[in-house]
Amino acid sequence: GDIIDQGVLICKSTRVWTSADQSAVEQLKYLSGEKTGLILNGTPIQGIESVLGEIPRNRSKIRVLAKRFLSLNFSKSSNL
Repeated sequence: GDIIDQGVLICKSTRVWTSADQSAVEQLKYLSGEKTGLILNGTPIQGIESVLGEIPRNRSKIRVLAKRFLSLNFSKSSNL
């Protein structure tokens, strides 16, 4: 099969971005032909959920019911 090369940049999510970082990204994009991925490391769960939506977790039935009650979402029957 075909081998696909892709550049991947791993960044700490709490680090301040500088012009040197921007220059490095431009170099990576040039070398990888615009096929560049990004991995954010150290992102708090709240930050991820604000972008992707709620991340499923194992919760007790009481907590699930309380959350549904507080959000007025009574129609779901999953996780019970």
